[in-house]
Amino acid sequence: MKKNPGDSWSWKKSVLLMVPIFVGFITPSLVIFGLEVIVGKIAPLKSIGNIIYRQFASGHNLFLLAVFGLIPFGLLMIIVFICSFTVSWRRVCYLTTGGIVGILALMVPAHINIWYPLYGPGRMSSTAVIGFVFIPFYCIPAMLTGVGIGFGISLFQDSEKLRLKMKKKRIVLGLMYLVVGIGLCGCDKVVDAKANVRLKRELSDASVMVYPTFVRKFSGSVYDSNSAREIAAALKDIGFKSVIVSNDKVPIAGETYMIQWKLFNQSKDLFVSYLKANPVDTDYVVLAEYLITPLRSGGQAAGGIHCFVLDGKGRVGLEVLLNSHHEIFAEAKTTEDCTKVLIRALKKQLEK
Repeated sequence: MKKNPGDSWSWKKSVLLMVPIFVGFITPSLVIFGLEVIVGKIAPLKSIGNIIYRQFASGHNLFLLAVFGLIPFGLLMIIVFICSFTVSWRRVCYLTTGGIVGILALMVPAHINIWYPLYGPGRMSSTAVIGFVFIPFYCIPAMLTGVGIGFGISLFQDSEKLRLKMKKKRIVLGLMYLVVGIGLCGCDKVVDAKANVRLKRELSDASVMVYPTFVRKFSGSVYDSNSAREIAAALKDIGFKSVIVSNDKVPIAGETYMIQWKLFNQSKDLFVSYLKANPVDTDYVVLAEYLITPLRSGGQAAGGIHCFVLDGKGRVGLEVLLNSHHEIFAEAKTTEDCTKVLIRALKKQLEK
């Protein structure tokens, strides 16, 4: 029996219509999987188990998050369905691919920006999850742009001359570079590699000044000179030739209610600016910062530890960021505990 071409088209169309929904549904979980394995150093199988458990877990419910995130993908599916009756199969594929890439170019970096502090340098704000409400709607213009680009590429492909010059691999690679480029555009290089190597190589001949530790509290920030003296003593034990404790307080100001990695970078930038405005005679300077957060019970607890080691020119030779997602941080309950944990982290980094 002769096969009806319409049946083949109908089968392919049904499969193609499900591609955006499939991609949209697995994207949030894939982002978390990547962060847990690459940033959080969690075993892949354990990460998969965590993600499966969190699909319907109270307070997590990744399934509901994925369903809500399907809004732009569902709109793309409708567009593809309508276009499938009037354009060729090849052009529909271009429209679908362009739309998916357009959504992911915005959705993936946005999800990473929200989830990253849980697995790397940061602490997730209690209001950060609100971003998930807006992400699907922000992705709609990106999706439409991707569909337009896909349509434009399909028009170019209709030209025989351009068909010979433009290969499929180049198109796919170009789209991949676009997504990766957008995803990495907000990443900073925080440690100067040369300064880091020089710090470890010249440590025994270097002098260092330690500033009073900045303790950031919701009720009002303070400076801790005792912490600075303990850090200075530890740096002397590590091998610095000369260690000085400064009485000058580095002015740290800014919004406290923000995710930790932004707060971390904010404090670092302020320290760099202060050093440039107030040069020192030592080879290196050190500033520690502790985040103290309130508890529902009315008490307080350590929420994060920051430390910056800069050279005389303000280049970052070493930095430390710790929070509850780091095993060593479990011992940090008070400011005194934070100092002990930080000293352990500094020894681990500088005695390598």
